[in-house]
Amino acid sequence: METGQMVVLLNLQNLYESLYDALNQYYVYLAGQKYVDLGLGTHRVKCRVHPKFRLIVIEEKDVVYKHFPIPLINRLEKHYLDINIVLDKSQRDTVERLKKWVNDFTAVDTEKHLMGRQKYSPPDVFVGYHSDTCSSVVLQVTEKLKQKCSLEELVPKVEEEAKLVLLNCATPDSVVRLGSSRLGTFTADDLAKVYFQKQQHTSLGDFLHAHICAESRCCTVFTEITTFSRLMTAADSESLEAEVKSTVESLKVLFLQQFDTEHSFLKEIRNFLDATAGNKILIIQTDFEDGSLSAQLVASAKYSAVNEINKVELGEVSVFVYFITKLPRIEGGSSYVGFHGGLWQSAHIDDLRRSKDMLSDVTALRNVTISQLFCEDVEESVEKPELQDRETVSSSVSSGTKSPSPSPDRGDVLDTTILLRSCVQSAVGMLRDQDEGACRSTKRIEILLGLLSKDDDLKASFLEILKNRLFSLLKKQEESSVNTLKDWVVREASNLSALQEAGTFRHTLWKRVQSAVIPFLAHMVSVIDRDCNLELLVRPATKDCIKNLWMFIFKDLKLLNIPYVMAQTILVQNYMRLSADAGNEMPFSWRIKDYLEELWAQAQYITTTEGHAEKFVDIFQMTPLGQFISNLPEEERNILFHCYIRDFILLTLGVSSSEEFQLLQLAFLSCKEELKVGSVGGEGRMLSLCWIHLAYHQFRSRLQNFSRILAVNPSDVFPHVVKWYGHYWVLDVFAALACTEMLEEQVLKIWLQQVKSTEQQQIWLQQVKNLHMPIELVCNRLQSCFLSDRIQWNRVFCMSLFVEHVLLGTDSLLPELQGLVKAHTSLLGKCFQGDSDIKTHKTFSAVVKVLCQCKDAASSTICRYGLKPCPICLGDPKDPVNLPCDHVYCQSCIKQWLVPGQMLCPFCRTDLPDDYIITTSQELRYVAIEKNAQFRQRCNGFFIDLVSTMCFKDNVPPEKAVIKELLSLLFVQKEILKVRQGDFRTIYTKSLSPFDDIVDKTPIIRSVVLKLLLKYSFRDVKGYMQKYLSQVEQSQFVEKDDKTELYMLFVNCLEVSWLNPISLFDMLPRDVLSQGDLCSSVCCVFMLLSGAFDCALWLQRHQAGQIDRYLACGKNYRLLRDAVGKAIINDQTKGIAEAQKACNSSEATQAVHLLLAIFRELTALYGCGHPTFHPKQTQCHTIHKFIQSSKVLASPDRKKFATSLVANNLPSLAVSPQTFSHNGTIIEMAIHTAALLLCGQNRILEPLRKLAFSPEAIPNLHVVTGLNSDCHLCLALTPFLCVLISCVCLKFVQLCPPSSLQCGRPMELGTCVDCQAPIGGQNHMMVQGFTTAQTNMDRTQTGHVLGNPCNREATVTSERAMSPVVLILIRLLTHLAMLLGSTNNPQVLETIHIRIIKPLAQDPVSFLLQHIQKDLEQLMNTLGKSADETTNVVHLLLCCLLKESHQHTNQCKESIRFDDTLSTKEHRENWEGVVANTIIIPELTALDKTLLEVNQQISEDERMCSNPVAKIVYGDPATFLSQLSKDSAVHCSRMWSCRKRISVEYLGHVVQQKGGKDNLPILWKFLQKEAELRLVKFLPEILALQKDLVRRFQNVTEMEHKTIRDFLNSIPSDGMRNVMQSRVEVFLSAWNKLRRSLDTNGEIKLPKDYCDADCSLESEFEILLPRRRGLGLCSTALASYLISLHNDFVYTVENYTTDASSYSVSPVEVTDLHVIGYEVERDLVPLILSNCQYSMEKGGEALQEFDLEKIQQQVTTRFLQGKPLITLTGMPTLVYRHDRNYEYLFNNVKSKLTQSSLPNTTINMISGELQSYTDICEALQATEIVLGFLAMAGEDPDMPLINYIQDILQMGNQMSLHVLKVSPALSRCHLKHSIALWQLLSTRKSEQMLCLKRDPFVEVGTVYKTELTEENAKALNTFLVQTGLEIFLQELHEMILLKLKHTRTGDEFNPVWSLKETFVPYIESKDSNVLTELEDMFPEEIKVSQCIAVWKAAAALKRDRRLS
Repeated sequence: METGQMVVLLNLQNLYESLYDALNQYYVYLAGQKYVDLGLGTHRVKCRVHPKFRLIVIEEKDVVYKHFPIPLINRLEKHYLDINIVLDKSQRDTVERLKKWVNDFTAVDTEKHLMGRQKYSPPDVFVGYHSDTCSSVVLQVTEKLKQKCSLEELVPKVEEEAKLVLLNCATPDSVVRLGSSRLGTFTADDLAKVYFQKQQHTSLGDFLHAHICAESRCCTVFTEITTFSRLMTAADSESLEAEVKSTVESLKVLFLQQFDTEHSFLKEIRNFLDATAGNKILIIQTDFEDGSLSAQLVASAKYSAVNEINKVELGEVSVFVYFITKLPRIEGGSSYVGFHGGLWQSAHIDDLRRSKDMLSDVTALRNVTISQLFCEDVEESVEKPELQDRETVSSSVSSGTKSPSPSPDRGDVLDTTILLRSCVQSAVGMLRDQDEGACRSTKRIEILLGLLSKDDDLKASFLEILKNRLFSLLKKQEESSVNTLKDWVVREASNLSALQEAGTFRHTLWKRVQSAVIPFLAHMVSVIDRDCNLELLVRPATKDCIKNLWMFIFKDLKLLNIPYVMAQTILVQNYMRLSADAGNEMPFSWRIKDYLEELWAQAQYITTTEGHAEKFVDIFQMTPLGQFISNLPEEERNILFHCYIRDFILLTLGVSSSEEFQLLQLAFLSCKEELKVGSVGGEGRMLSLCWIHLAYHQFRSRLQNFSRILAVNPSDVFPHVVKWYGHYWVLDVFAALACTEMLEEQVLKIWLQQVKSTEQQQIWLQQVKNLHMPIELVCNRLQSCFLSDRIQWNRVFCMSLFVEHVLLGTDSLLPELQGLVKAHTSLLGKCFQGDSDIKTHKTFSAVVKVLCQCKDAASSTICRYGLKPCPICLGDPKDPVNLPCDHVYCQSCIKQWLVPGQMLCPFCRTDLPDDYIITTSQELRYVAIEKNAQFRQRCNGFFIDLVSTMCFKDNVPPEKAVIKELLSLLFVQKEILKVRQGDFRTIYTKSLSPFDDIVDKTPIIRSVVLKLLLKYSFRDVKGYMQKYLSQVEQSQFVEKDDKTELYMLFVNCLEVSWLNPISLFDMLPRDVLSQGDLCSSVCCVFMLLSGAFDCALWLQRHQAGQIDRYLACGKNYRLLRDAVGKAIINDQTKGIAEAQKACNSSEATQAVHLLLAIFRELTALYGCGHPTFHPKQTQCHTIHKFIQSSKVLASPDRKKFATSLVANNLPSLAVSPQTFSHNGTIIEMAIHTAALLLCGQNRILEPLRKLAFSPEAIPNLHVVTGLNSDCHLCLALTPFLCVLISCVCLKFVQLCPPSSLQCGRPMELGTCVDCQAPIGGQNHMMVQGFTTAQTNMDRTQTGHVLGNPCNREATVTSERAMSPVVLILIRLLTHLAMLLGSTNNPQVLETIHIRIIKPLAQDPVSFLLQHIQKDLEQLMNTLGKSADETTNVVHLLLCCLLKESHQHTNQCKESIRFDDTLSTKEHRENWEGVVANTIIIPELTALDKTLLEVNQQISEDERMCSNPVAKIVYGDPATFLSQLSKDSAVHCSRMWSCRKRISVEYLGHVVQQKGGKDNLPILWKFLQKEAELRLVKFLPEILALQKDLVRRFQNVTEMEHKTIRDFLNSIPSDGMRNVMQSRVEVFLSAWNKLRRSLDTNGEIKLPKDYCDADCSLESEFEILLPRRRGLGLCSTALASYLISLHNDFVYTVENYTTDASSYSVSPVEVTDLHVIGYEVERDLVPLILSNCQYSMEKGGEALQEFDLEKIQQQVTTRFLQGKPLITLTGMPTLVYRHDRNYEYLFNNVKSKLTQSSLPNTTINMISGELQSYTDICEALQATEIVLGFLAMAGEDPDMPLINYIQDILQMGNQMSLHVLKVSPALSRCHLKHSIALWQLLSTRKSEQMLCLKRDPFVEVGTVYKTELTEENAKALNTFLVQTGLEIFLQELHEMILLKLKHTRTGDEFNPVWSLKETFVPYIESKDSNVLTELEDMFPEEIKVSQCIAVWKAAAALKRDRRLS
């Protein structure tokens, strides 16, 4: 100021406030001098001002307007300077043209590349571009060229050169986008060639080399370089210095941020210039943050550097100064200003480093698809236009332009090997193993990185095949893409987000190729490493032939088809389960197995002269795989064969131990040998893998049985079996033999009394039961061979029966008999020692003798003189009286004997005193006799079991002597004691027993032996039957009148045998009619009855109307009916009135009877086929008059209904010949129901009356016909189903079995297969957040939901605590009422249709008629009655409902707790209970007696004479069939009457009636669930279908098949299509039958409407896919329901017997032998029939009896016992994967290793070091990879993060790892900081995205993006100023990403909740420390919906703090 020099201020904003007075020219004059005040801090100083002093401030316009204070702006004398003012007109024109060129360069159409509309501004394209750029460039270029060019040449030269100057600062992505700009294709190509080939943008080294060579010597050159890549490191500097060593002597790289002051910066420059001689390169580099401070710093540094360099005398030395500025890539350009002109030249180098892996000229990738990068022949993969481009490039080279090679090889364009190696970690990180195998992931990395090289031929071959497969997969993806295949480079150039994350364009393209390759590489690895398949290539012991086969299969694209699928997480399917380390030994054994199975299925459908086996082998030999193996030497073929056997066993059969595996391997070899020997030319055939499959299919059942023996048998049996290897396939036989020997050794110890404990005996018995079925299967296959083994097993089994029935329990029940029983056990064992065949008389008699001895000895032990039957009644003494002579009598018997004058013992004649008092012996009564009877019962139980199971076993009857003795055991000869007059019998009947103690007081003829005999051929047993019948007749047990009943007994036995699949009827001799004996006559009658059955049904169906079913109403009805009939004939109604008077019934009853009589006598006549029989007009008029005058029918409703009956105009119920012949029975029931509801007064009729006559008045009817879901199953009964879940997915975990605490709580930890959420628990304790699912919630629906009547089963299970009969009858009543309601009017019909019937039915009347028909069918099966009797039962029930409330003993007013509309479920249940308890159950109690009375009334009806069927059934057949003899005991109506139908449903009814729920729990439950249990046999097929679908569609995200039929049609092989279709049909059948149970009772709650309709081939395909959500839940629910049903019965058997489940299998191992399986008609019905006995007591009828205990025992033994538990672990499941869920990822990491927070110092260091968005993204990506592996593998928490990445994950050479290498702070992180590091980096990434003008929360719903109000912002700022900002930002950011991303509004975080009340609990749930300020100061009024605005405000405050 004082000197008068002019001062120019630039970038000195901090001084401006001190110069306010000087800038405003506010001077103070003193002594003629001007002074001005200068502010220096807190001081003010006056400074003299020279008159010539001028002060100029230069600043950008935007900075002035945005940052200068208003007072400062006002004080300045302002001048706006534009560089255009210094340009002349031609230059300004050039500038305008240049601007237009810039706009054309910038304008790009991105929509054609499907990138959306995206606009680019010049700063986006030309780095540093500003409004004066074009002017500055033109001026600079003009100054440069004006000396070299003439005026004419100057203007075009300037314009061309200016374009090159701008192009030199363009980004490479903008150059790539030029093809879509306004410049046109040709101009774009020319500019691209100039940019990438003439100008040096590839790397800083290339630029320096070209620049130094181009510049003149002895000068100082200043160049400003911008870049988006990382700045140079020390290592980069050394490399660069070595590269330019030939042209310069020294190179120095300075980092601007390393200097604190300008002085130190300039000093470093000066020292460098003075240090050495020669040419020098000075590189100054800096990071540029968007803002004015960075711009000022850069400008000051450049100005200072120029001044400092110019001060130095350089002489002839050239100095090249490069100022490198790293810029952020911001949309719209950053605030960086370039193109300054003057000394500085401008250039943009996108990537400072030269890439070794990728060609720098990215234009070489523009005409190449990603797939072609992996193609072997690049010349064929590149199209002709690209070749033309290369020719153009070549021409430029010939003209002297430097360019790359014109035809770069694939390796020059991109090193795909290095690319693949860089993708390995990310690809392996996408994989998840089924067993969550931790170490496998890191092992895969090691193997793949070792194979992805060319170190040897194997690795080179693997690499080549891998690339070819990638080429194929990528090509398929490109073909299905809508994008242009070769536009991927342009699309990446238009992808701002990808450019920002990658930094440079070259890195962006590299990452794009990586992102395309990684999913395919991951999927490929998931396929080729199944069962540790990759281990075969690196295992040192692997043979060369195995490696060669591995590579052969890997190369064959057809054999190993890896489909094109895309998924973010891929499940690796492993099929072998031997141990964690075990893998396959045969390459791709799982694929070979599937391939051979496909060929086997194909061979089944090829028609040739060869057999299936030969065709199969030949087909395989013609395949490439078969030819490859055939060409191998024999030794290598044997190696492969044995490897495949080993893998096949592990893939097919469940193996639990290595010993079991060895035996199965030997078994397979034996099977193969036997198969080869048995086949034609088999010995000479080459060893082929096909033989393994052929052996398995032929010997499958035996192999499975063998596996079952090994699974349940102790391991000490194994050595005995191995020694037999080498023979034919007999290992199963010898395994059974070894087991039998082991069991016999134990039984010998029992004989010798060496085994004394009951527990040991029970263990032995359990072993026998477990081995019973497998050994029986072996024995049944054996015939004459191994006879001794069968005898040995029979001996063991017979002894097991004695142990079970007699020996066990003696200790506790009869301890005094313990020694005696053990002694006789030894005696019994000796009976079986020589010959265990009980069919022989010697053994049989010996057993009977031992039993009798044992019983007698026990009797003597219990009572000193032994216990004898009462000598008078020959039964156990009842109220025993012990006489002084020690003879025991019944009290009632001895009282009759001891009379005055006869005081003596009846047996020994010992005199008694006259005053002898008869007293009952309590000791005998309650102890001795009871114990004796109990022991006798045990012995007899053993005898019966032995006879039925062993004596009549197989197809050979016992010896004749045995049969005779068995028949004789039914009779006993006793001495006569004449106590009463008339007792002259010496032969008595008794039950089948070896003991003669107890006889029948009244003779009873039993069929037990007869039924056993009828198992065999009639010819064989006819003599015994005849003898037995004759013996009965001769014994005079039956009178003449009883003979018919006796013959009925025989006929019933014959009928039962005929119903047996092994039918006696088929074995009857043809000449049976010619044989004259009585037995043949009875059999003949049976045959006639069987043949006439269908005829009788036809007659009954067509003449049903002639039998009056209303006779069930009683005599009063009959009286009124006859009167109505006479009135119709005589046209006189007086008789009706008289009949009414004669009736003693109520008015309502008379009304019902009259209505029924009118229908029967008048309306029913319309059903006659001939019109002449229809009612006459006069007849109708007569009845009509009566109706109008009748007082009983005075009610309008009754009168209207009666009139309709006369007119026959009831809608849908009108009688016609057609309707009455088909639905006559139902119409009769409907009329009866209508009459009842019209006239009945009982309160319980009201709901039915509403439903029948006014359904529209019912608002919300709970129709009782719907299936009930209120089946609250105890968790203990379903222990394997996961009813406790914590995630949205379904995952099964091991629960507490019911045999222990019966709690059903979790016993093990697990993870959800879909979302990886932890579920389950340990020791009955659930994990946090694990809640009990509401499986017992009410899932009932209102309305009728039974669906299509055609799909209803003929059986019905018990529901709602009602027996099946009660349920059926209530349904029938409801259906009848609904039928009446649907016949009223169209409006009511619509109500029935829409509101009640669900789903809708097209024809409600027909719909209900079919349901009623189904109800009658179910009722008939359940009651075991004929169709006639079933109809009578319904009418009897309707009659019972007519009674008023007071007439029902069980009904009271208090019990009626329901409304008329059954509006709630409780009302419905109460109504059902009243109907059941007061009406139905009492009626069923005396049903048989009531039916007899009804039949009697029908037989006495004179109307019956016109019905031939009725005459046969109810009358004397001789009157109808004259050829029959009169008074015959055989040919009578009793023979023709319909007998009870024996069925499963009828047996269930019998068990229900006899209280079987408590007495026979297993049988009761079996019969309750039988309709569903019969479907369990389909479980193996369903699981096989699911396994195949999982193999096909695991990891497939989108299904191309819409329907099931589409999927089946897509299977190319006919054989596999047929196999798959068969399995699908099984699945659909099971689903359709169980869908209602799944909907209501299934533990897995299916979504609404999933179970409403049946499925078919037209249903959606996803129904078949076993998933945990969506439609796939149907498949999972079906399989789990069947498994639960199976396990439920396994547990039931365990709970109610001494059995214990010895083993379990996983679903993948389930075979037919494992599941409960039986055929109803083949297995179950014969079992029931064989235990259906008939007996006839003298003077009574032939009675039917079921041996229910025996049925329960046989059901348990044959169907339920010995079955394994099926676990839910390993169920075939298609895992449903979404995006990576960080929350579950973190939980898994925390479960593997402890986590801790980062120290504050480390956080600050990382935040300071990682400023670049690109660096943060790369560090975050590496951290996520680490977290993914830690979640699976775990590791030492204290291991340094860098060591884990480099040593374990082997990521040290990846280009993304530079961040971790150069960052000291990151190197201090350990694995325990992984989650905290992710939290920090993800937060920093979002902060940087805000700086880049991007939204970090795009995927969060807009509902959470509400802006803050002004008041909220102020309150929040107050809080933020005082809180820990970094921690708050990280925690809130984590909550947003983890909880709000991809979530549905309100799912977990409601937007209207307080953010404070939501955020604080979230932090606490993580066990993190909550900020004190957050709880105390955070504004309460801020909502969750404003959380993102809160985070952005906090991030902005943090950035402002940092910048300030």
